[in-house]
Amino acid sequence: LVAFMTVIFTGCANKEVKNEFEWYIDYDACLKQAKAENKKVFLIVSRDESDNVSATLKQTVLYTSEFAEKYSGEYLFCETDISPSLFKAAKPPKDADKEAKKNSKKFEKILDERMRVVTIYGIQNTPTIFMLSPEGYVIKDFTYIPCANVGEFDALLSTYNEEISGMQGMIEEVKAASGLEKVSAIDALYEGTNSTYRYLLTDLMREVEKLDKKNETGLVGKYIMAIATSDAMDAYMARKPEKVASIYEKSAKHKML
Repeated sequence: LVAFMTVIFTGCANKEVKNEFEWYIDYDACLKQAKAENKKVFLIVSRDESDNVSATLKQTVLYTSEFAEKYSGEYLFCETDISPSLFKAAKPPKDADKEAKKNSKKFEKILDERMRVVTIYGIQNTPTIFMLSPEGYVIKDFTYIPCANVGEFDALLSTYNEEISGMQGMIEEVKAASGLEKVSAIDALYEGTNSTYRYLLTDLMREVEKLDKKNETGLVGKYIMAIATSDAMDAYMARKPEKVASIYEKSAKHKML
């Protein structure tokens, strides 16, 4: 396990975007490539060292050649690991050696990037797997993953076929629509998305007022407030909480409210 984590952290420190198993360890790079290739994403948020599930799940299912052969044509793979070693590397003790202190800034940046993912997805337990659209919208999440092999993972996915198909359908409707029809499609996707993951729809929220300048749908005010909440989240993640009040104050003055 120590050797495994050394590989992961060494790659991160050098800002490599993938680990030795061809899984992205850079979330932003993965989403950028997913959009370019129009592929969906399997994202796992894990704690390999401490949750007693993540490391085994990766080794027996996710990192196997069978999994890659079955899913790589349709998906990119991404992992965000928040094991205790990363926290220790980012904030070494006072008596740490010079090398550890020298590298701490690099690991602190990596930790910030990974904790941003944790915050965006409202992670409560690990491992959690997300099935994402090429745009990064959540199609399905899995927080209990009792899978010992790829066949069992396939069976787990199949139990959610109807839910997965419904979410993918709503995403495709947004892409295909225009004008006020797109506003309605955006609203359907927004309402169909778990509230924890609506932050990821911010780019679509911003389109509503542009598409419906006269507020014919009556939905513009709703999305002015939703955007304010997303902007407040950005301020929180940027460690600028003092900006939050002004974000809501500005929104409250909007003519549609």
